[in-house]
Amino acid sequence: PLLEPTAAGQAAVAAPKAPPSPPATGVTLRTDLTLDSFVHGKANQIAISAALQVVEQPGTAYNPLFLYGGVGLGKTHLLHAVGNAICERNPRTRVRYVQSQEYFDEMVRAIQRKTPQEFKQKYQQLDLLLIDDIQFLSGKERTQEEFFYTFESLISERKQLVITSDTYPRD
Repeated sequence: PLLEPTAAGQAAVAAPKAPPSPPATGVTLRTDLTLDSFVHGKANQIAISAALQVVEQPGTAYNPLFLYGGVGLGKTHLLHAVGNAICERNPRTRVRYVQSQEYFDEMVRAIQRKTPQEFKQKYQQLDLLLIDDIQFLSGKERTQEEFFYTFESLISERKQLVITSDTYPRD
C-alpha cells in the first residue's frame, strides 16, 4: 500500500491506483471469435501460423499482419481471435478494432471539428490496432495519408497492426 500524509501530518494508507483504462474500442471484440473456435484447414494454415506468432510476439512477428482472402473465409474471425488472444495474455493491452469505413468517418469528423490531433493520438497510443476491410480506403487519398502516419507510428514503436482485405493489395 502507498502511504500519503494526511492534513494532520500523519501517514494514511492510500488506495492503490487503478491501471489506466484502455481507450474506447469502437466495436468491441467479439469474445466468441477465438483461435479455438476458428476452423483450421489446409487453405488457412499459413494465416493461422502467422496469427499465432503475432499472439506470441506482438509488435515483432509479422508486423503488420495482412490477412487477405475472399469474402466469408474467416478474416474477421481471425482478426478478432488475435485481438482476444493478445488481450487474454495481457489485459492491459490498448486495443482498437475498427472497420475501415468507421476509421474514415472518424477522420472526417475530426477534420470537421478541427480535432485532428485527438484523432491521431487516439490511434497512435494503441498497442494493437485491428483494421477490417482496409480495401474500402481505396481512392480516399487523405484517409490513406493519415493511415500511413498511424501505420508508421505504430510500427516504429513496435506496436502490432493487423489488417484484413478481400481484394489483393496494389499501388
